[in-house]
Amino acid sequence: MDINEAIVLTENVLVYQQKRLLLFSNAKQKNCLYWFCKAYTLVTEQQLDYIKQRKFAYPVFVARVVEEFDAIFEENLQAYLQGQPIPSFYWKTVFAGFNSSGDKFLLYQFLYAWKNLVNCLDVHIQKDLPVCLVAVIGAHYQDKNRMDSLKNDFFSMTNIFHKTAEKIEKEMLETYQVPFIQVSAVLRNIFLKKYITYKVIRNRRILWNTLYMNTGKHPAKLP
Repeated sequence: MDINEAIVLTENVLVYQQKRLLLFSNAKQKNCLYWFCKAYTLVTEQQLDYIKQRKFAYPVFVARVVEEFDAIFEENLQAYLQGQPIPSFYWKTVFAGFNSSGDKFLLYQFLYAWKNLVNCLDVHIQKDLPVCLVAVIGAHYQDKNRMDSLKNDFFSMTNIFHKTAEKIEKEMLETYQVPFIQVSAVLRNIFLKKYITYKVIRNRRILWNTLYMNTGKHPAKLP
C-alpha cells in the first residue's frame, strides 16, 4: 500500500480540476459546465481527504480510478471546447443541450442548471465509469480475489456523494437567489436522496457486480 503515490496522483488531478473550474466560474456559464466541474472537484477533494486519513485499504486503486475517470471527461470536454469531434456520443448529446437560459426568473435558471448537472452526472456515472473501471481493473487488478479486496473501497464513498449534493444545492440556491422555501422539499428530496441513492449509488453497485461476474474476460468483452 503506497499511500504517498496515491496522494500525489490524486493531488495532481485535483489541482487540474481546480484550474478547470475557474474556466466556468463566471455567471454566464454557471448554468452548464460550472456545476458539474464544481461537484467533481468537491468529490475529488473528499477522496483525497479519505486517502490522507487512511480510510481506503487500497488507496492507489482509488487514485488510479480518480485519474482515469477524470481523463475520460477531460478528453470529451476539450473536444467540445475546441470544436473538435466529441469521442462520446453521450457527451455530445449533453453538450448540445447547453444553451444559455435567458429566462428572467431565477427559479427557472436554478432548475435549468440542476437539470444540466443531472444530465452530466448520468453520462459520467452510467457511461464513463464502466470504461474507467475496465481500464483500471484490466490493467492492474484482473483477479476476482483482488476485486473482492477492492470492493469495500469502491463502496465506501457513499457519504462523499451525499455531502457533495448538499454543498452543491446550497451554492445553487445562493447563486440564483432562490429562497430555500421556494424549492419544495419534494424536489430537494428527489436530488439529494432519491437521485443519489437510487441512481448514482445503485448504478455503481450494479456496475461493480457486472464487472466482478466478468472478471477474467478480455476487457473489450465487458460492458
